[in-house]
Amino acid sequence: MRLFDKDYQKEIQSKMEALNEKLKNLNEGKEEFYTTINKPKIDELYKSFNAYKVDDLIFKTISKLESLQNNHEESAFIFLKIKDMLDQQEKISANMDENSEILTNLKSNITENVTTMKKNIENIRERLKNLKK
Repeated sequence: MRLFDKDYQKEIQSKMEALNEKLKNLNEGKEEFYTTINKPKIDELYKSFNAYKVDDLIFKTISKLESLQNNHEESAFIFLKIKDMLDQQEKISANMDENSEILTNLKSNITENVTTMKKNIENIRERLKNLKK
């Protein structure tokens, strides 16, 4: 985050410029020292630092973070919807199991009632026959 600080950027840039200036001003007797510290890498670093727009980096980073935040919020919304649907599905499944048990008991009771009604009808017929005699 410190790289995004404008004062720090200016400080680094001035240090790089000073280093680059010192390297350029080396006399012939010290040219060996200049080549041992790898001039091309220092020049490349200096050019890339100057060429790179930190403002663009910050803007792109913030844009990506906003996009990721939107994706995260949408994902959280979808997750909550799916969780609600799963909860509803569990409740429906529990109700269906309960209803199935109730229907099984109802079927058993109706079967018992039909059997009892048949016995009662048979008893009524017997009594009617006995009354006719």
